[in-house]
Amino acid sequence: MTHEDRQSEDVVKFFDASPLKSVYEDPAVQKAQPFSDELKSAIEQAKSRPVSPVYPQISQAIYKNVNQALSGAMSPDEALKNAQTELEQALKTF
Repeated sequence: MTHEDRQSEDVVKFFDASPLKSVYEDPAVQKAQPFSDELKSAIEQAKSRPVSPVYPQISQAIYKNVNQALSGAMSPDEALKNAQTELEQALKTF
C-alpha cells in the first residue's frame, strides 16, 4: 500500500492523493491528474499538526466555528471572534 508504484496506481485509478512527492513526477499520474503539480507543491509544504495537550479543544473550536460560518448560522467575523475566544480559553488550561 505504501510502495511508490502502488501509490501511483491509486492516484491514476482512484484519484487518491499520495503523500509521496515522487509519485507526482510519474507521467501516468501527471496525465491522470492535471493538477498534479499543485498536489506535489502541497505535499512539499505540508507540516505536522502542532503538538498541544489541548489539541482536541483547539480542533473543536475551529471545526465548530468554521461550520457555523459556512452554514450561515453566524457571520464569518463572529465565527472568527468566537474561535479566537475558545482557542485562548483552551490554551489557558495548561
